[in-house]
Amino acid sequence: MIDERMIEGVGAGILNPFGEQTAAGTAFLQNSLLLGRFLNAKVNSSALDFKASRDLMTMAGGPLGFAIGGEVRHDKAVYLVNRTLAGQASSSGYADAQDQRGSRTIQALFAEVNVPLIKDLEINLAGRYDHYSDVGGNFNPKVALRWQLSPRVLMRGSYNQGFRAPTLYDIYGPQTTTNTAEPWDDPVLCPNGTAVAGANPNLVCNQQQNIRSGGSLNVEPETSRTYSAGIVLEPTRALTLSADYWDILLKDQINELAEQTIFGDYQKYQSLYVYNATRTRLDYVLANTMNLGEIRTRGLDLSLLYRLPRAPWGNLTLTVDGTYVDKYNYQNERGGPFTQNAGRYADENPVFRWRHNASIAWNQAPWTMTLTNRYLSGYDDQNGVDPEFEQRVDAYSTWTLSGTYSGNKDIDVTAGIKNLFDEDPPYTNQTTRFQQGYDPRYTDPLGRTFYVRATYKF
Repeated sequence: MIDERMIEGVGAGILNPFGEQTAAGTAFLQNSLLLGRFLNAKVNSSALDFKASRDLMTMAGGPLGFAIGGEVRHDKAVYLVNRTLAGQASSSGYADAQDQRGSRTIQALFAEVNVPLIKDLEINLAGRYDHYSDVGGNFNPKVALRWQLSPRVLMRGSYNQGFRAPTLYDIYGPQTTTNTAEPWDDPVLCPNGTAVAGANPNLVCNQQQNIRSGGSLNVEPETSRTYSAGIVLEPTRALTLSADYWDILLKDQINELAEQTIFGDYQKYQSLYVYNATRTRLDYVLANTMNLGEIRTRGLDLSLLYRLPRAPWGNLTLTVDGTYVDKYNYQNERGGPFTQNAGRYADENPVFRWRHNASIAWNQAPWTMTLTNRYLSGYDDQNGVDPEFEQRVDAYSTWTLSGTYSGNKDIDVTAGIKNLFDEDPPYTNQTTRFQQGYDPRYTDPLGRTFYVRATYKF
């Protein structure tokens, strides 16, 4: 929508910003649509790679396998902004964005060897070196162990290091200026919620402020370390159980500094506040892509697969895949304090302690019926209403029932019911998203929904 047209419509009494529109208001909105492309992004990539593998020798446990490979790639990105169009709608964020372009050359070399030490015990060793012309290089090793103790028991474990270079958009993405997700007091013009003399409280107190984000030439790669250990049990042919413990350390994470962090400590981040020359207006706070601190997380992946014996009435399979997060601590800056995020809302989002997907599937050709469950555990809320108020977000569990007929070789027909028991999203105080009362990132407000889908193969 064109900004000036909205102001004109409200001022003339044609538009009602607080309720349903009249026919005149609806027509006015239709005539105010701003159509067109305000950002044209183009990325070109050309690459040359090779791979080779062979068995080097025979060991006690089998052949010693070896593989080697490499890659050379050149990436180029161009971001062209139509400021004439974007400038008519401030919500686009691109009103004053500038054209950007950048390129890089990437070279990589990797090798892998699979060592079967003895029967049912093998070690996999691998390494990869990547070099980026703009952010440098890094070598990352991997060691994995697989031990089949018996036909019913498998042990496995691994250790590896990771490397992720910033994308071209992380480095060269155009600078955009939009509104913060939450309302904030300007720490200079509205300290402690009271506007200073000459400042308009309707603009500087408890209002969405401007925030500018985009790429940065100072972004460096992030690195990681991961180790895991697990067991797979198959006590019967019908039942498979697995459990894998994992521990991940991520350094120099590539992200934007959360607005909650910037507005939560003005003294620390005052260099990110940009005011006009007379310091009578906050132009924006700066939240460009940058390297934050560490993330330290650990948890457990659990799975169950149970297949009932084949019967005249069909086949029945039960599957459960879940993850328990024991720890999720992160830093908003290098060397800064750690924030505990597991089981609670911190800065911008919660980390669920437990989540799973479960399903029961029945099959008797040409029919298939599936009942699935998606579960997210509850967590401590953002509590943006009152720091002293403790709000708990309830767990969210939804069921979906679907059936498929595939009796025709060309057509499959599926019908189903999403959110079978019409479960409402749990209430939350979160204000990070514009939607209030529930979190649209993890829940669905539609309730019970019926659908039919047909797939034609040709």
